[in-house]
Amino acid sequence: MRTNTLITTALLSATMAGSTAFAQTGAPEGAPQEGPGKVTMTHTPAVGITLGTSGIGLQGIYPLSEDFSLRGGVSFIPSFTYTRTDKIGGTSLKQDFKTGFVNIHVLADYYFPVLRQAGFRLTGGFAWFVKAKSDVTSVPVGNYYYGDIQINDERMGDIRTAVTRNGIAPYLGAGFLNLYSNKHIHVSLDMGTYYLLPEATVKMEATGYLTGNERNQEQLKENLKNYRWLPVVQFGVYYKF
Repeated sequence: MRTNTLITTALLSATMAGSTAFAQTGAPEGAPQEGPGKVTMTHTPAVGITLGTSGIGLQGIYPLSEDFSLRGGVSFIPSFTYTRTDKIGGTSLKQDFKTGFVNIHVLADYYFPVLRQAGFRLTGGFAWFVKAKSDVTSVPVGNYYYGDIQINDERMGDIRTAVTRNGIAPYLGAGFLNLYSNKHIHVSLDMGTYYLLPEATVKMEATGYLTGNERNQEQLKENLKNYRWLPVVQFGVYYKF
């Protein structure tokens, strides 16, 4: 059936939405000199909000030493819906998406001697994706042929696909704690990536003349095995105590 490859390709491009979870750590400010060329960090806990590719989040920072700190928090992309039309192989496919992500993360930061005033840091850690799910409803639009029969009404049916990828994802990245800093506020930037350890769970159902496309379920699951990297760009605004 013509829709087999069509549906698999369109769903594959759609299920990698989203998003998952980083903000930034706390502490440098100002820059008193401790010795030749060494800048001392200001060690104070902080709490703040984050915004980026992992959605909106809350995060806390706890300094362990001049060079290390811990962060913990939660990030989420509220469930949202959108519609788009893809044209594949001469057939138009209308797709309705509903996507949402929630993750809880724990991160450790090491602050390098270089760019100390800016709070340049290397970050490692992990997140638990409590929710990472996309639901897609796909329907061919326009004239569709089932063999020699032209169909353009409700007899067409639809294909409903749910892709879930809950579980643990390690994180590695780098960033700056102090893009801006004063006595109580600092603004941070982090860039990095998650690596999704769990395999995707795929459930596909089809109705009407599209019945039979559910056999693409295993192929879609196999294709998603190669999509594990989840890039992160995240800004944070923190209040220092």
